[in-house]
Amino acid sequence: PIWSTNVSMPMRFKWIKGLLPAVWLCTACAGLHHAPRVAAPPCVLRAADSVGTVTEWTAEIHFARADFTGICVLRRTAGGAAGTVVNEFGVRAFDFTYDAQHRRVQLAQIMPMLDKWYIRRTLRRDWCALLEQLCDTTQADYRNARRNIDYRLTLLPPAAHATPQ
Repeated sequence: PIWSTNVSMPMRFKWIKGLLPAVWLCTACAGLHHAPRVAAPPCVLRAADSVGTVTEWTAEIHFARADFTGICVLRRTAGGAAGTVVNEFGVRAFDFTYDAQHRRVQLAQIMPMLDKWYIRRTLRRDWCALLEQLCDTTQADYRNARRNIDYRLTLLPPAAHATPQ
C-alpha cells in the first residue's frame, strides 16, 4: 500500500500523509450538522375555511393511456385536511389525510387496482404537491412530468352539490 510505514516518501510529500486523515474527518463530519429546514406550512384549502369545513372539488387525473374523473371531498382538519376521491360511478379510489406541518399525505383504503407500492408512492407525492396549491383558489393543477400524469382539482360551487327539496 502507498501509506505503509515501510515505504519511504520524499520529504516534500510527508505532510500529505498527515493531512489526508484530517481532510477525511472534516468532510465526514460536515454532513452531520445540517441546519434544520424551517418553512412555514403551506395553507390547505382556503383561508376562509374553518376547521371542519367540507368542500367538494372535481378531480381529474390524466394518465398516458387512461383518464380518471370524479369528485374529491375535502374536510379541513386542525393540522391539514382529510378527504376521499370517488369516481363518477361512486367507486372510491382512495382516502387520504394531509399533514400540512410535515407536508405528508397518507393514503388509506386504496382500490385494489391502485394498491401497488410504486403507484402509492407517486400518488402520495403528487397529491401532496397538488394540495399545497389550494390556497384561496378555485382550481389547482399539477403535472408529474416524469410519469406523464396531469392532476386538476376544481372547486364545485356550493349549489352544485345541494340536494333538491
